[in-house]
Amino acid sequence: MTDAKRRTRRFMNHPATEIVIGVLIVASVVLTVMAFAASPSPRWLVVATDAITATFIVELWVRGWASLDRRRFVRDYWIDLVAVLPVFRVFRVARALRLLRVLRLLRLSGVVSRQGTYFPYVLRKGLLEHVAILMFIVLTVVFGTVGMLHFEGRVNARFHDYGRTFWWSLYTLFAGDPNAEQPQTLAGRLITLAVLFMGVGIFAMLTGTVSAFMVQRVMRMGSQDEELTELDRHLIVCGWSPKIGIILREL
Repeated sequence: MTDAKRRTRRFMNHPATEIVIGVLIVASVVLTVMAFAASPSPRWLVVATDAITATFIVELWVRGWASLDRRRFVRDYWIDLVAVLPVFRVFRVARALRLLRVLRLLRLSGVVSRQGTYFPYVLRKGLLEHVAILMFIVLTVVFGTVGMLHFEGRVNARFHDYGRTFWWSLYTLFAGDPNAEQPQTLAGRLITLAVLFMGVGIFAMLTGTVSAFMVQRVMRMGSQDEELTELDRHLIVCGWSPKIGIILREL
């Protein structure tokens, strides 16, 4: 690998670069939601969305150029490659394909987890699981809201309002019941099934994470209590290292 590619990889993996990418991901998702809520979309909104997408295209090209393995690059960034498709003219005919930009939220979880080493230990422990659950919740709610607003808003007056559609997605995700507002289109029904399925999966992930944390906590506390009660006339040395053995032999 040349020095230029090595420096490029170091720059792209720098925490400051990752933070900028995370901010752009959030801005892209927010602008996508605004574009679906406003029909037709204002000119400035389209320009801002395309500018951010163009930035992601340049970023992906640079990462691909500096990558050591092209197959691994495609495997790691296939979601981002799919998310930039709506910027090309051939994909603009289908407005629904802009929903693919919401998939960038999955990459945001990776950005946060990679920068988790800068967080306190209490927050860093189990950070990947917590961030993954949070991103799945946000992704499901945003996808359900925007999708139902786009497909159902034209034929169903109950999904014409953005706020009402948002609360429908949130309630369906956590309660597992689409309430009385049943979708009328095939796409709306599929989105409803997807939100219900994600709700079951997120509940299972959350239950497993909390259960694992509680079991680990109880086992650690029980082990510490048992060890402390069995100690009698022992010397406890904090910060043990191989050199401590030499010191103890000299005592």
